[in-house]
Amino acid sequence: MDALPVGSFAHDSLLSRQPRLFIWQPKFFMKTYFFMNFCRVALVTGASKGIGAQTAIMLARHQAVVAVNFHHAADRAEAIVKHITSFGGRAISVQADVSDTAQVARMIGEIREAFGDVDILVNNAAPPTSPAPFRTTGWEKWQQDLEVMIHGTHNCIMAVLEGMVAKKSGRIINIISTYTLGAPPVQLASYVTAKSGLTGLSRALASELGPLGVTVNMVAPGLTD
Repeated sequence: MDALPVGSFAHDSLLSRQPRLFIWQPKFFMKTYFFMNFCRVALVTGASKGIGAQTAIMLARHQAVVAVNFHHAADRAEAIVKHITSFGGRAISVQADVSDTAQVARMIGEIREAFGDVDILVNNAAPPTSPAPFRTTGWEKWQQDLEVMIHGTHNCIMAVLEGMVAKKSGRIINIISTYTLGAPPVQLASYVTAKSGLTGLSRALASELGPLGVTVNMVAPGLTD
């Protein structure tokens, strides 16, 4: 079972023009950011397993219709879709490498055709990682982490943002890591750097997009099985 996230950063345009930091409370989060989006369209990237899969299932249980994104694991994504439909939810699987702008555009087109515009975007996709000393980590690994977590998040936000702004309503949730909130473990430099960049992006967009009706939150999960 995935561990519960411990913190989130949000812009609440109803209360303040400044972003705020609050402690993670599962019931509050679901009611405030998910339940209020009754029957909205949600896209979860990297949703074929782990945190992404559980997020997709939770959204479906709270009446969102869900697009389950995957890169390679079509069978696992279909299993998540089947699970969602088993309890009466609606979902489709959508393939895309989020770091590829053209693939993201195609994916968003498929979602629009099936369900309509995306109302909730959860940026969860991240490449596999394992500890490796900085001195022996080649730039290829750094580039992979930055491409998926930063470029991929940028691609997905850009693909759905105009629709959210037009409706003056949208939810963007970026999955970061507790490793960015304090002293990180050793030998994860590229991963921590990419997640830290995502933290900065979340803070910047929370301030910029909140007044336009689009909230931007970041959720920092702990260790997962």
